[in-house]
Amino acid sequence: NTQNNYFEGRCYASCEAGGLTLPDWKKIAEGFNLPYHRLTNNTELDPKLGEILNQNGPIFCEVLVSPDQQTAPRVTSRKTKDGRMESAPMEDLAPLLEREEFAENMKNV
Repeated sequence: NTQNNYFEGRCYASCEAGGLTLPDWKKIAEGFNLPYHRLTNNTELDPKLGEILNQNGPIFCEVLVSPDQQTAPRVTSRKTKDGRMESAPMEDLAPLLEREEFAENMKNV
């Protein structure tokens, strides 16, 4: 999302075309002798999620999502006047809280 939002979709190491490769997660699960589940779309959630959550012990669950899926909360960034990228601090994620609420929360840290 960051590369699409700030760099006109020029992707590097975040998609297959940009050089990203991922391991075979099923083989990794098998290597650790863990039950493996793969959810490929949201229609599989209802029939499979109960079974997955009711298993005892650790499991490996691979969930495929659209590469265009927007995530929240997220770190926001902006370009500075000299063209560098500057990110907001991790405690101030978007969507932003009202500043009064944010200030009150920071008192408790």
